[in-house]
Amino acid sequence: MRDWKPIFWFTGVWQLVALLWQFVALHRFYRAMLRQLNDPVYVRRTQEKIAEKGEILKFNYVGRISRFIFSVIFGAIILPSMSRSSQNRYMIALDDIAQRIGCISLYRYRPINSNEIDALEKGYLWFHAADDFNDPFEGTIKLKEVEQDTTMEIALQISTRRNNEKPELTERVFEIPNLLAQSNDYYKRIFQSMLSHTKVCCFSKSKTNELMWAHYADKHKGMVLEYNISFDLKTFSFALPVIYHEKLPEINFMAQQDKSILSVLENKSERWSYEQEVRIINDNPRGTNNKIPIDPNALRSVIFGCKMSEEHKRKIKTALQKYPHIIFQHCRKSDNEYELIIESEVKR
Repeated sequence: MRDWKPIFWFTGVWQLVALLWQFVALHRFYRAMLRQLNDPVYVRRTQEKIAEKGEILKFNYVGRISRFIFSVIFGAIILPSMSRSSQNRYMIALDDIAQRIGCISLYRYRPINSNEIDALEKGYLWFHAADDFNDPFEGTIKLKEVEQDTTMEIALQISTRRNNEKPELTERVFEIPNLLAQSNDYYKRIFQSMLSHTKVCCFSKSKTNELMWAHYADKHKGMVLEYNISFDLKTFSFALPVIYHEKLPEINFMAQQDKSILSVLENKSERWSYEQEVRIINDNPRGTNNKIPIDPNALRSVIFGCKMSEEHKRKIKTALQKYPHIIFQHCRKSDNEYELIIESEVKR
């Protein structure tokens, strides 16, 4: 009589392997769907990759039955219990940022040089000094007039809190007659000191602005980097849309000293409104590093300028070769309109 035990053991082991394999494949699939709600291209590519590897399609009926049972258990019990609360927190945070800045994808116009290649290879954003921008009115403040007694009280509280000095010592500093009430230069010196410690990273909501390609992407010889905020909520939670005005907005510097940098740097003349700018502002009073790490998955695509050299294209692709999810696109001029057209390259 034939011994069926080895066959039963083999079938059981094979079923267990199939189940474990399905756990890995479905876990990756569900994570991709949860994290890419606003990026259908990535979801499609992930599904295609899974299908190509045969992680779901190469099992016989035993594997299919195991897959069905596991899908029911995973989808109905394990996934909701493990991730419902984290999903809710994630979606609330993402919705808050998206509503504040008005988009999911942000674009960064950059030239091609060794610093930019290094940033792509190592996965960081370069933050520029706030007092080194091309707008001559950047960091300009128009102060509101306030009562001297109120200003003295606010100044005393802020200085005591920040410097950890004794009140009597701090008070003597501000006893200079009429200094706080009458000297705008004094306020502006304080503000410039704070501004010198501030770093800013700039983005745009548009990827086809001809003027920005000319100004910030080396006359169309540079590139535009597309970032999806859903991959790095920690970094993009500080993003603020720039507000454009006809006239300089007024601020009560001493009354809102802790937020004065943000109040000024999020405002620009309406002449710059074509940039549709979004900024991440780091105003750490102790100073901050110019290089701020970002999740590499946040960089979704690189758009080559219509005048970029083939050599620079090769350098960029080499720098990003360890990030296979990144899509390479190129910009070209329309044949019939004053318009830039973005086209995806053939798959690498």
